[in-house]
Amino acid sequence: MRSRSAEMDWLNVPHLRQSEAGWCLPARVAMVAAYWQQPLAQADVARWLDTRGVGTPASRIERLAQRGFKVIYRTGSLAELEVWLAQHSFSAYRGAAVLASGHAPCSRPGRPRSRPGLPA
Repeated sequence: MRSRSAEMDWLNVPHLRQSEAGWCLPARVAMVAAYWQQPLAQADVARWLDTRGVGTPASRIERLAQRGFKVIYRTGSLAELEVWLAQHSFSAYRGAAVLASGHAPCSRPGRPRSRPGLPA
């Protein structure tokens, strides 16, 4: 049985390398903002999220709501995410994006981790 994720349309979000070690989440937020043509500096996002050298706890993404972003933070599996997306109108969330990640450590600045099926 094919996963729904294989059938989903993916957004063409630009890739930005993280500016500093441990800045995975600020880099991801900057990528999504760039997609919506609302560029953000990773340094600003890191400051807003209180990012330290070892990274940023994912739950701190909720702090972006204080900056006017619509934030819905959940944890769960890819299957649960697919169900949630199917139940909600993605088009209703202008400026929304799904940030999904595993628990692997961030890569060093300028050296993205290679992932199966994606260019390094």
